[in-house]
Amino acid sequence: SGTSYGSWENTSWETYGNLGTGFSEATSGNTITVIASANSGSSRSGTLSVRCTLEKSETASANLSQSGASTTTEYEFTVSPTSLSFTKDGGSQTISIVSRSRPKYINDVSGEVSYGNWSAVSYTASSTNSAFSSTTPTGTGTNNASVSVGTNSGEARSATITYTQSGSGTKKTVSCSQAVGTQTR
Repeated sequence: SGTSYGSWENTSWETYGNLGTGFSEATSGNTITVIASANSGSSRSGTLSVRCTLEKSETASANLSQSGASTTTEYEFTVSPTSLSFTKDGGSQTISIVSRSRPKYINDVSGEVSYGNWSAVSYTASSTNSAFSSTTPTGTGTNNASVSVGTNSGEARSATITYTQSGSGTKKTVSCSQAVGTQTR
C-alpha cells in the first residue's frame, strides 16, 4: 500500500500499582515472574500492570488469582465439673462451660495449617428430671452456667443434664444428685 516502517526499537517499561495481597514480583531482563505466597486463608486476586516509560498511556495487564486453603471448623466444648451433689435444701451450683469454634485453614499445596479467631458457639441444656434445671448463657466462649434444684421433701433424687453444642452436636453430661428430704413417719 506504499506504507513503509522503520526498524523496531527497544523501549523501557515498568510495573505499577499494587499486585494484591500475597503476590510479589521479580524482574529479570524482559521477564516478570509473579510469586504467590502460601495461602492459608480464602481465595484472593490481584492485577499485574505494566506500562511503557516513554508513553505511559501504553499499558498491559494480567489478572492474578490464587485459590484459598481448605477450610474446616474446629470446635471446643468442655463442661466442668461433671457431677454435682445437693443437700436436701437444694440451691444452685455453678459449672464452667467453654463452647467455641474457629476456622482451620489447610493450604492445598504445602499442607500448612493455620487458624482463625475463636468465636462463641451456643448450646442447649436438657435434664432427665424436671426438678433439676440449668441456665444456658451465651455471648462469650466461656460461661458459668447455673444448675438449680428446689428443696427435697421425698426420696433421694438424681438427674443427668445434657449440654449439646450447636454446630458440632457434641454432647457433655453432668450427673446431679440430691440427698433424701426430711420425712415424717
